[in-house]
Order: sequence, then C-alpha cells, then structure tokens
Amino acid sequence: DPHQRAIYDCLGEKGLEEQGWEVVQRTKTPQEIREEYEALARVREERRLQQKTNPTSRLEMTINATDLFDRYLYDSEYDDLIEGDFPHFEVSKMSLSQSIQAPLTPSDTATLAGNINTSNGTGSGSLSCGLRRVTSESAWQEAEVGVGSGLSLGAKMYRKLSERNFVNMSGTLQFSRKGLKPAFECSLGTHLDKYTAGYLRYSTNFRLQETEDSFMLREEDSGMCTMVVRNTERYQTTASLQFGIPYTYAMLAHTWKLPEKKRKFRGALKVGTFGAILEYGVEEKIT
Repeated sequence: DPHQRAIYDCLGEKGLEEQGWEVVQRTKTPQEIREEYEALARVREERRLQQKTNPTSRLEMTINATDLFDRYLYDSEYDDLIEGDFPHFEVSKMSLSQSIQAPLTPSDTATLAGNINTSNGTGSGSLSCGLRRVTSESAWQEAEVGVGSGLSLGAKMYRKLSERNFVNMSGTLQFSRKGLKPAFECSLGTHLDKYTAGYLRYSTNFRLQETEDSFMLREEDSGMCTMVVRNTERYQTTASLQFGIPYTYAMLAHTWKLPEKKRKFRGALKVGTFGAILEYGVEEKIT
C-alpha cells in the first residue's frame, strides 16, 4: 500500500497505529503527512481529556419582546405616545451553568457544578459537589452537598429490578432562612418495547417551620405522574398525566428529528388547572 508506506517512511510504526488516516488524502506530501499526524494526535488528546472530565456548559436567556406586539394593538393616532420607532427588547432572565466530572476510581466519579442566574434584577447562584459510586451493572448511588440559598444535602440512587423494570429515588434537604425544606421523588420505570418506556413518578416538597411552641411540617406541593415516552431515530413522543397539588395537568409533546441536517423541531401542549400552554422550538447542532 503506497499510502501506508509513505506514512511509515515519515513516522514509523507509531504513525501506522494512529487512528483517523482513512480520512486523509492519499496524495499528501511527507510534510503534509507529518502535519496531519500532529493534528490527529491533538484531536485524540482533546477527546481523551473531554472523556475524562466531561465538561458541560449551558447559557440560557429569556427575551421579553412584548413591545414588538403591543405597538400593533393601538391605532395610528397613538403613534406619538409610543416611544421610539423600533421595538424595545429586554433580557428578563439569564442563567449560566457549568459542570465537570473527575473519575477517581473505576467505580467512583466526582462532579463539581455551579450556576448563576438573574431574573428581573434579582440574582442567585449555587455551587455543588457530588460523588457517584457504581456498585454493579444494575445499581449506583450518589451523594451531593451544595451551597447557595443555604446549605443543601442530597442523595440519589438507581437500581435495575429486572430485565425491563428499574427504579430511581432522590431526596434533598435544604436549610433556608424560612426553615428546612425536605423533598422526595421516586420513579418506577419499565421498558415496554425497544423504543418505548413508561414511568410512574411521585414527588413531594415539604417545609419544616418553627412556631411559638412546636415545629410544623407543611406539604407545599406534591403530585403523582404517569408518563409514556417513545423515542426513535426520527421522532420522540411524550404523553403524561399528573394529579397533584396545586397543579393537575395533561401534556403531549412531539419532537421531529432530522439527523442528516442535525436539527430538531419540537412542539408541546400542556392543559391543566393553570390554563393552557403551547410551546414550540427548534434545536440545531452548530459544531
């Protein structure tokens, strides 16, 4: 093979062991082959580092475009009362979160995460550190401690009950100025077929407050939710029904996937005791 011979003459056996040469043109000069080898080595090192730390970042903004629509609700005689010729846009919410993972042992992984957010001039943030231990192929446990709006302690666990069934459980305890806030969630899932899964989830939030002569544990919200999710290469459909306090609702969401264009379209309708909400959006992979 003249192509592999050229690589061997330039780089020796280590060059032949490098992955990714199949995308390199076979008309490269020796200098270009060396440069290509260095580029492949850099890509391999970056991939190895990312697989080790798994860094993730998320920036989210909410744009208030009310003025774009409000100005068309008035007659032309009120044009003098409308400030400016162009609509006024306002960033009403913004949040930034980031996390990294550090494998400590083959079964233990530490996670460091933080986030900051602001809404209508009020800001907040938190920092948390977690440790996950994989005890077997069918179970793992995780403990987490965080600071932000007070100290927060949390725990999670996953266990595979059978070939099709599994359970997730999580609990948190937050120390806030208004008292302790315990929370608990349990989810039982089952694989109905290759692409479909069903879930039954119960969640509740409490607040422990001190009164003049005793402590009072008050349930702030709770709910029982059943959900069916069908996820294929071309689409994902989710249907759920929740009965709870203070909200009871039904939701139907559908996502169209276009793998060849790296694009997703999503639409969702939620109807409940709070009214109705329609959501739509598009997601595209840029790099």
